[in-house]
Amino acid sequence: MERLTFNFIPMDMGDCIVINLYENNGSYTILLDSGTSKDYKTKLRPYLSSLINRGKGIDLWILSHIHDDHIGGFVNYIKDLDLNIVPKTDNIIYNPLTTNYASFTSSGRNNTQSVYNPISISQSDIICDYLLKRNKAWIKVFCGKKIDFHGLEFFVLSPSIDSYAALLNNKKTHAKKKEDIYTPISVGNYDYKDTIERLSNKRFEEDNNIENGSSIALLIIYKGFRFLWMGDAYPSVVCESLKKLGYSEDKPLECEWATLAHHGSCHNTNTEWVRLVQAKDYIVTANGNNKYCLPNKESIARVLTSKARNINNKIQISFTKQGYALDNMFGNEQNAYQIYNFEMNVLTNYLNFDY
Repeated sequence: MERLTFNFIPMDMGDCIVINLYENNGSYTILLDSGTSKDYKTKLRPYLSSLINRGKGIDLWILSHIHDDHIGGFVNYIKDLDLNIVPKTDNIIYNPLTTNYASFTSSGRNNTQSVYNPISISQSDIICDYLLKRNKAWIKVFCGKKIDFHGLEFFVLSPSIDSYAALLNNKKTHAKKKEDIYTPISVGNYDYKDTIERLSNKRFEEDNNIENGSSIALLIIYKGFRFLWMGDAYPSVVCESLKKLGYSEDKPLECEWATLAHHGSCHNTNTEWVRLVQAKDYIVTANGNNKYCLPNKESIARVLTSKARNINNKIQISFTKQGYALDNMFGNEQNAYQIYNFEMNVLTNYLNFDY
């Protein structure tokens, strides 16, 4: 029996998804991001160590962009490679911080491109050094790219070349001190006491963080099943990519699950996105136990009140870890679950799809 599984590694905030593809002729392991550096030792390393103990490897690793909650674990993984306690990987998809514009759409090997200091405590520099010094090949991807991997189709929905170029051009952004790593525009306020109705009518302001604009987002298709990983991408860029693939409000993307971009930030889920994307399960990779107060209730309010939604179809809002958000987000609207026909839960098992 062929099987595709998704394991969302539980963290207070951070993306780390393990995809396992089991086919009659073998099995494959793909990772999407790596979570935070502080969670690596207790969350990701045990899984990677189990792979090497079983004689398995990592067949593909995709890193979305330069924030610690996405690439921090990979930096610690690089250190573990010298200890031979984690498996190696030779296939990496990553858009490194380089100043060589000619190589935007090419793979790199033994490349001498200059790398300047990024934020995230120079984590991207460490990854670039690893790629260059260890003679690793990697693939850069932008909107419109399609990757076929043993029957899995990865359609790249973000970043655009323009948003990636903006990251490279804004060198002042990467001169920040360690204590000034990252301040998103949604920092510091919980909106859980506000109502769904009021939040769904708030004016949308799109994320303006340049690093988030460089994030990879993917539509994953396997044997007719569709899955949408948003990373921290801008919704406007993803929506344009989806429309180019033929999706529209009249013909939305119907998928098994979709992550809410930027851990459910209200600046990364807009009205157009919730009309273009119809998921059975909306997955949130933050639990409210973080200084950024993510996820925002406003994002989920937009999902619940979307005019494109069939209210008779119950949807799931799933968190990768129990926390403040699940416990408190709808404490003042206990009847919301019935009115908007949804459930909230924690992902405790692998998401399995059998064929």
